[in-house]
Amino acid sequence: MSLDDLHRRFPGAWQPLDGGLSHHVWRASALGGDVVIRAPQEGPTSPLFPRDAEGEWAVLQHLESTELAPEPVERCEGALVTRYVRGQAWQGDFAAAGAVFRKLHGMTRPAGLRCIGSDPVEAGRAVLAECIDTALVLIAPPPVASPGPTVLLHGDPTPANMLMRDGAAVLIDWQCPAVGPAAHDLALFLSPAMHLLHGGAPPGEEDRAAFFTAYGEPEPDEGLAAALHWMIACHCQWRIEQGEEAYRPALVAEVTALRRAAGPRSRRLRPAPPRG
Repeated sequence: MSLDDLHRRFPGAWQPLDGGLSHHVWRASALGGDVVIRAPQEGPTSPLFPRDAEGEWAVLQHLESTELAPEPVERCEGALVTRYVRGQAWQGDFAAAGAVFRKLHGMTRPAGLRCIGSDPVEAGRAVLAECIDTALVLIAPPPVASPGPTVLLHGDPTPANMLMRDGAAVLIDWQCPAVGPAAHDLALFLSPAMHLLHGGAPPGEEDRAAFFTAYGEPEPDEGLAAALHWMIACHCQWRIEQGEEAYRPALVAEVTALRRAAGPRSRRLRPAPPRG
C-alpha cells in the first residue's frame, strides 16, 4: 500500500508532526479516533539506530494493552499506523521515566529482534568505522561487559520519544527495537547529548537519583558509564558528518560526561572544530 493508498484509506487532512531525523509523521482522524501515520525518510541510518519495520510492528503487537506503547492499527508497505497517544511531551519527570523502563525491561520479548551486545565500546567502534574523523578512538575506554540479563529494549528511548499520560510515561517511535542489556536503553535516555538535542539540560545528580530509585537498580559503575558515553559520542560524530551541526554541542556534552566518568585518560581529546 502506497502513501496515496493510505490517503484514500485515511481520508481528510493529515497534520504533520515532528518525526525527528528518521521518519515523516502525520496525525489523521480515522476509525473513530485519531491515528498516527509514520513513513521512513530517505537517507543513511546510524549504525546505532537501525530501522526495523518488522521488529517495530512485532513489538507494538506484543505490547498491546500494556500502556507502554501506542496501539498498533495497520502495517503497510512504506508506513506504519498506530493510535494517537493523547498526552503531553515528557518534561522532566525522571521518576516516571525510571518506572516505565522498569516495566518495559520486565516484559517478555517477541522473537526475531536484533540483539545488542554487552560491550558498548564494540558498538561505538562499529559507528566510528563509518566516520571520517576517528579522533574519538584516542579516548576509547577499555572493553566492558554490561551486567544483568538480556531484556526487551526500546532501542531509541530519547526524551523526545516519551510522552506523559495520566501521570505515567508512554514510549513512542519504536523503529529500532532490540534485545540486550538494560544499560543500553538507560544510557540513551539519560545521555547529556540526547537531552540537549531535544531542548533540555543534561540530567543532574538529583534527576539521576530519582530515575534509578524508580527503576530499582543502582547506577552503572564508572567503567560502564564511560563506555556508554563513548558509544553515544561516536554516534554524535557520525551525525555531524551527515551535516547535522546540532550534534556538535551534543558531542561536547557527551565527551564532558565521558571525562568525568573515565578520569585523566580522557582529557587529551578536544572535539574537532567545524570544517571549512
